[in-house]
Amino acid sequence: MTLRDDVLRYVHDTYKTKPEFLWRRFPHYAVLRHADNRKWYGLIMDVPREKLGLQGKERVDILNVKLSDPTYADVLIRQEGYFKGYHISRGNWISVLLDGTIAMKEMQSLIDESFIVTSKRRKKTWKLNRVDHIAITVRNIDTSVDFYTRILGMEHEVGAGGRHALRFGQQKIN
Repeated sequence: MTLRDDVLRYVHDTYKTKPEFLWRRFPHYAVLRHADNRKWYGLIMDVPREKLGLQGKERVDILNVKLSDPTYADVLIRQEGYFKGYHISRGNWISVLLDGTIAMKEMQSLIDESFIVTSKRRKKTWKLNRVDHIAITVRNIDTSVDFYTRILGMEHEVGAGGRHALRFGQQKIN
């Protein structure tokens, strides 16, 4: 049993989704979509490792899912096993390796979020699109910079007047 099979079993048991295989040229690409609005909430593909920036030419299974929060997507793609959406790069789509790097429990959480994000449109409500930057006060700048760069993978910048900033994607902490 592969992780691909586990994902397909999960979406069938949870959402009654039957994968659709739409392309003759790519017979292993499985589209996961809502029964009511026909929107995609997932796409399983097998792609060459090199297309993801990985070593080797053999094919590897990935799952594309859509996330609601661009900051969360930015944080995830900095971790092993996560990538910007392969062939679905607009919006908050990410690709996740189906090779065991990511635990099935985490995969289920990502699938659930993607299912919700792509479900029928709800009544319009105000929604924060993104946060440009936030300013925080810290007790020890060196310890804080170490934590944010080493643990969270943020980029450290020193600007005019020696002001420190930490960047991840389009967001910044001053």
